[in-house]
Amino acid sequence: MGRRPNPWQVPAPAGEQQEPAIRPSPASPLGEDPPPGPALPGAAPVRVEDGVLVLTGVVDHRSVAAWRRRHPVLPPVHEVDAAGVTFLNSSGAALLVDAARALRPVLLVLRSPSRAALRPLQVMGLDQLLDVRPGPVGPFAVADLGRSTPRPAPAR
Repeated sequence: MGRRPNPWQVPAPAGEQQEPAIRPSPASPLGEDPPPGPALPGAAPVRVEDGVLVLTGVVDHRSVAAWRRRHPVLPPVHEVDAAGVTFLNSSGAALLVDAARALRPVLLVLRSPSRAALRPLQVMGLDQLLDVRPGPVGPFAVADLGRSTPRPAPAR
């Protein structure tokens, strides 16, 4: 049985090749890393710098899976910088949950999250697992809220 022609597809001019109506996914079936989403030039969407989990650009299943392949064990982190996130899905949220569980009984600090990062976490209720703080990121940023010690996790 042959394929029926797509009535919505405009025919190509004579001599030119017709593009397929559905383009194949850019993900390779060979398991290669997909091209990264929009992020800072030269920066990976997920990386750890001096104990800070830095998330930028699109943090989705592709970027998190690529990062987990390179880092099977989550490095120790005490803070998350999500200021540069433009999109965060459940895979990115799962990465934050894993980091928060590893740090218990202290809450993981989420510093200066973008709206694109914070809103999905609030909808999922995961902001309760994190100590969300406005302000700069880094080892000297704790003083900006007057806290000298990390806040303990709520009792279950």
